[in-house]
Amino acid sequence: MVLAAITVTVLVPFAGKAFHIDEPLYLWSAKHIHESPLDPYGFTKNWTGPYRPMWAINQNPPLLPYYIAAVALLFGFGETALHISMILPAVAVVTGTYMLARRYTSMPFEAALLTLIAPVFMVSGAMVMCDMFMLSFWIWAVNFWLKGIDEGRHGFLALSAVFISLAFLSKYFGVTLIPLLAAYTLYKKKSIGTWGLYLLIPILTIITYQYVTYVQYGSGLFSRTFLLTASHKDRFTMNHLRYIAGLSFTGGCMATALFYAPYIWKKKEILSSGIAACIVTILFCILAPKTNLYPLPCSTNAVLYILFAMFVFTAIEILRHAAGEFFRDKNPLSFLLMLWITGTFVFATFLNWTISARVILPMLPAVSILIMTMVQTRGGSGIKQRLAAIVLGLVLSLSVSAADTSYANIARDAAAHVKERYTSPHVTIWFDGHWGFQYYMESYGFRPLDVHPDSTLNKWDLIVVPDFRTNALMNPEALKPGLINYVDKFEYQPSFRWISTMNRKYGANFYTSYYGPLPFTFAGVSPVEYKVYVVTEPFSLN
Repeated sequence: MVLAAITVTVLVPFAGKAFHIDEPLYLWSAKHIHESPLDPYGFTKNWTGPYRPMWAINQNPPLLPYYIAAVALLFGFGETALHISMILPAVAVVTGTYMLARRYTSMPFEAALLTLIAPVFMVSGAMVMCDMFMLSFWIWAVNFWLKGIDEGRHGFLALSAVFISLAFLSKYFGVTLIPLLAAYTLYKKKSIGTWGLYLLIPILTIITYQYVTYVQYGSGLFSRTFLLTASHKDRFTMNHLRYIAGLSFTGGCMATALFYAPYIWKKKEILSSGIAACIVTILFCILAPKTNLYPLPCSTNAVLYILFAMFVFTAIEILRHAAGEFFRDKNPLSFLLMLWITGTFVFATFLNWTISARVILPMLPAVSILIMTMVQTRGGSGIKQRLAAIVLGLVLSLSVSAADTSYANIARDAAAHVKERYTSPHVTIWFDGHWGFQYYMESYGFRPLDVHPDSTLNKWDLIVVPDFRTNALMNPEALKPGLINYVDKFEYQPSFRWISTMNRKYGANFYTSYYGPLPFTFAGVSPVEYKVYVVTEPFSLN
């Protein structure tokens, strides 16, 4: 109850955060569910330029949209109500971590706190997206499975199988619970028993989902994600730098682990991992300029390189000790943590279409438990030192989440500014870019640029173009002269100017490594600029 209260306390201040990144996809699906409850993806949207079916855009299963739709029936689609509703999954993750940590350490409360104060938890907990939602089912599926195996209670194994299915229906990554728990049980039991039958329940769920979506949309949506990932890898790179960015993102998401370093990592370990991190950083700096991927700022910004090296160091230590703790005692529980942590790292770094903090999130409970296990076995720290580590971690993560909130709110403010200043009865207002900006611009009746041949921009129409946007369709400078004229610009400065989760100039983007190798950075935060153009001659982007 105390952990639940703390979780609510730290997340409620972000409840008014503007919808951000991919949140509109879930909101639009939830709204469609109100109209057609059995067809969550049966509508079209312009998310990348052309209008496409939502089932081809949103590469996640529909359980979260159904949850949002249920909440919205009672409280509406406002930011505050929906963000507060997402605190429940966050509470489930924290309390689930506490229950699981009791198997490993006499300090489960602190393990749960360490989960709560991680940057990746704080930012993800303030989002209406499927990542925390999936993890809430994941952590309890593990708890129920371990209890069922240890006590031979089939009811808990069946309950775990249901939670595995719910995790899968929340986000496809949930399917990895099947091999994870199967490998753990095989290692523990040394043979396949009746427990294997319960894993058929989520397998049948997957098969049923694949069949139903194939019948409904003409494409099995689960298998389709693999094809999409393969196609994106050509664009978003499978190259020699990807694994380094994976280390940076992993360490950044778990940055609060650094505050425990003096208590759990020996001097020789710190020295060797520090040297390795420096070598990796130097290697990255040499190789990165040879490609247009993973941009870094100019070499004069030493803070970024120090931060990059610290993140890489943290990731190396986490992966090193995840394996080291298992090989030290060969315990089934340490085997589970090793597979959990390394498996998530491999998926996020090498298998997913892009590296992002949200894909790193599932390993967080395992990392927190690993750290507290090492604190207990290695000693060397008192309650005051550990309390200081928790306070420092909380300050860091609250700052990162506040910075992300500040940036997200700019899109909402910009859309309101466009409505107030440029709306005219006889003028169509178009905009370029998507994410949260699209959600708020469309809420005022403005139209996203699209590539359909019949989509014509008429004389005197206005076009609003942010300087940082996704799936951009128009480069004003590349258009034929005389089609548009620049008429105005406005800008917003994020209230947090010393930390940023989205800063292309300094190579940081919490949501995709496509814009840089860091999930967040400490650097000067530039204002977000919006330019307004007027159409002087009708034209189409087709």
